[in-house]
Amino acid sequence: MPGSPCSITVGRPATPGLRSAVVGALSRGHTRKTIEQLVPGGILQDSAALVRTVLESARLAPSAMNRQPWTFKVVSPDQIVVQGNTGRFPDLGICLANAMVTARQLAGAATVTRLDTGEYSVSW
Repeated sequence: MPGSPCSITVGRPATPGLRSAVVGALSRGHTRKTIEQLVPGGILQDSAALVRTVLESARLAPSAMNRQPWTFKVVSPDQIVVQGNTGRFPDLGICLANAMVTARQLAGAATVTRLDTGEYSVSW
């Protein structure tokens, strides 16, 4: 979109062609990280379904060149911590928004709190 600082394209082309193949390869859409790669400490087996759903929503947040410059830590049954690359604040903000909106929809309320530079708590 002209004049827009950024845009996100959603969906697939009506007729796949060379251009969509090149754009798809360059955007690295096929390299999305798994939840196991993004939660270095792992997720406890008895973690609530809500924690897993919030993490999955945050994991699926779009980021520039699909870099996913964040990791997650499960702090409690109603809190996760998102740690991100401080040079990628727009990407980190989208990730936090996904987590907060999902938690708010499923738990009724959610807040995001800055803990440190590049480290944020999402609790519900």
